[in-house]
Amino acid sequence: MQGVGSNYFRNLNITRVVRTSQYKLCCPQALGPNIPVEKCESDDKSISSCTDLIRGVSMRIILWAIGLMALVGNMFALAYRMIWDRKVIQTVYGQFVSNLCISDMIMGFYLIIIGVADEVYRDTYFVREDEWKSGVVCQVAGFLSTLSSEVTTFFICLITLDRFLTLRFQNGKYRFTTRTKRASIILSWLLGFSLALVPVLCPEWGIFTSNSMCLAFPLDTAVSGGRYYSVALFLGLNFVLFLSIIVGQIFILRSLSAGRTVSTFSTVNNSRRAQDVLVARQLFLVAVTNFLAWVPVQILGTLALAGVDLDNDVYTWTAVLVLPLNSALNPLVYSFPRLYNLFLSLKNACCK
Repeated sequence: MQGVGSNYFRNLNITRVVRTSQYKLCCPQALGPNIPVEKCESDDKSISSCTDLIRGVSMRIILWAIGLMALVGNMFALAYRMIWDRKVIQTVYGQFVSNLCISDMIMGFYLIIIGVADEVYRDTYFVREDEWKSGVVCQVAGFLSTLSSEVTTFFICLITLDRFLTLRFQNGKYRFTTRTKRASIILSWLLGFSLALVPVLCPEWGIFTSNSMCLAFPLDTAVSGGRYYSVALFLGLNFVLFLSIIVGQIFILRSLSAGRTVSTFSTVNNSRRAQDVLVARQLFLVAVTNFLAWVPVQILGTLALAGVDLDNDVYTWTAVLVLPLNSALNPLVYSFPRLYNLFLSLKNACCK
């Protein structure tokens, strides 16, 4: 890009403002000797600028805030289950949620990597952009973001299925056994690892190098070898998975309604039933937050697939805020009620 910009402006003697659709053409390193920086204006609002990987202080603050929330929040939620909630972590539901915490934690690591890279390349990003995008760290970051996104979706599907079987078949006729539970967990991680590894093994596709955030999401209209893989993964597989989650939530809500009717005639296992209802409500909130994060991506990806040029602001806010937000919110939804109850019990014990 540096050569392109220099060749484009080299022989021009600029006396008025020049406008371009690419911010890189207005970078001092790309301008020729006949045009000052103040004479070049760009409408490009990419996430990066001539000097910084992450443009703007507010964007950096949001990225670091969500990254730390996802990392610290999920670490704390996982530690809480391992130390104070060991009975739950031994259940199928508890182990699925624990693995969900780990996958969401990975998204936190990804955001921290991007934030640190922004600090490292501060004031020199334009001249070191190729170094960053083609480097190992960017590949690792892209791998982690894809792994986290896919594995999180897998475990939300598994948790939905487990809650449906628990509420629908209270006699335990259809449940996850120890063997099927372990197989589901291993298969989810292996499949997520494999899907995230494909872009790394096929660098010629340029999936992770197409943007400064090292994301594989197909939100641009550029046609490349890896774009079809990104579309199949995020617009194909994830659409099927979220459709399955929606269907599962509908069946869970129907099971809850049927359970309320039965409970009016029987008080057997009411305590366990109340706990199952609480867990189902928490799962519903998790499904909603993930739905709100992924539906915009599905819509924007479909528009890009149809050839609609998206404003770079859309890509920026999707990459920094929308996609990782559910990883930061999930531990709050799952753990806050239990943490609140723990706080009340400790408070009552101290007051006595």
